[in-house]
Amino acid sequence: MPAFPLSLLDLVSPYQLLGTTLGDWQAALGAIYVDRYEATGAAEGTTIRGVAKFAVSARPVLDLPNARLTVTATAGGLHPQDDPTRRDPWIDIQDTQIAFELFVPRAGSPIIAAATGVAATTTDVFNVLDTLPIDMPVSDYPGAQFTLDMLLTTVVLRPPMLKGAKLRESDGLLERDPANTVVSFTLPRLRMQLSQDAAGVLAFNLLSLGATSLDDGSDLGTAELITMTPPYAFIGDSNVVGFGFRSAVLDLSNGYTPPEVLAQFGYDENWTGLYLPVVRLFVAPHGMNDIAVSAGASNLLIGLGNTPGITGDWMRISACTRAVSPRSRASASSPRSCAATAARPWRTARTT
Repeated sequence: MPAFPLSLLDLVSPYQLLGTTLGDWQAALGAIYVDRYEATGAAEGTTIRGVAKFAVSARPVLDLPNARLTVTATAGGLHPQDDPTRRDPWIDIQDTQIAFELFVPRAGSPIIAAATGVAATTTDVFNVLDTLPIDMPVSDYPGAQFTLDMLLTTVVLRPPMLKGAKLRESDGLLERDPANTVVSFTLPRLRMQLSQDAAGVLAFNLLSLGATSLDDGSDLGTAELITMTPPYAFIGDSNVVGFGFRSAVLDLSNGYTPPEVLAQFGYDENWTGLYLPVVRLFVAPHGMNDIAVSAGASNLLIGLGNTPGITGDWMRISACTRAVSPRSRASASSPRSCAATAARPWRTARTT
């Protein structure tokens, strides 16, 4: 453990150019404190690996569409869950600690080399480190490059377009679940990377969902989902369409789409969203309070972010109606009759 408080921001600050910041990452890295670490050097550069802990007051959130990690409780600002206009999903980080690896290459920065107004004494020191032009591929001239890999072990995806539901015991249909209004997907380990090039330009990448360690070479933003809580949900603010499922695949990568999706639906690799091989779907049309439909479906796609829409193949449909007299209105206590029909697979139109 360091003898004094040391944050991840302290580790990368030497590679920030004067007058620049890391944007939203500045506060986030400043709220992650190093618990233990080890440093190794090689001809290519220096590597620092260790374990860090989030500040006690932090509420870490990984905002995927905006490529940033925020800790709203320490830095201020609006938590995504408190933004009623938000449509994009976000990831709540429930870890108390995070594994990290910082690599700093022995590479000089052309931005620093081209700087004007540098004191002669400073220039003399730089020339001792490496005279211009900067020798490649290895140089001890001051640089700005770094790569920070982070591994999270307990992450939860929260899509705001889904609303918690439960299965009604009386008739097997869906209704809102007041005890679980927020839907969440528990994900496997997540590996992400923050890097800065020689010109001081930041880049964020989601390297792997389901990574086993920092050394995992997987480069796909795709994961097998573990659980959905609650196990049923409505899509959107109405109670018209809901679903439940056993397993699913989450694709958040703009450069990769699972082969199953490409083969069956013809989407390109920019598609992002949830793919559910087998799902149970519930439909209760507006204005038809005495009719509800439960259907078994396969290959259901729920688009997220810039690729919204729902498509799927329905395999079996069960329609339920309440028995009512002409003079009375249907109520929740009215008896139901249901008929199941085996249907030939068909595909919904894509919706937005």
